[in-house]
Amino acid sequence: AAVARLLTIHSAPRQAVEMHGFPPLLFPYDEELGYDYNCIFVDGESYYEGHGQAYEGYGIDPVRGCVVLIRPDQHVAWIGELEEVQGLEGYFARILVEP
Repeated sequence: AAVARLLTIHSAPRQAVEMHGFPPLLFPYDEELGYDYNCIFVDGESYYEGHGQAYEGYGIDPVRGCVVLIRPDQHVAWIGELEEVQGLEGYFARILVEP
């Protein structure tokens, strides 16, 4: 079972983005289920509800982006730059145990 699930929230206009243009890591394909359309979201006004204010609410620069790690209990556990790999690894090193 997976320890974490990767979700993407992008800041580009909805009509300007082609889902298949995302790397396979962000838009995975399963032989049985097909593409996972529930892993990429746009931070824009919804067709149904909501106003797309995640970037603004978390103080994220829409050009630079970031990584937000949210625990299963919905607690925001870590926020860092896209290139801040060591910080994210450090977080997981404190909570995961090697077999």
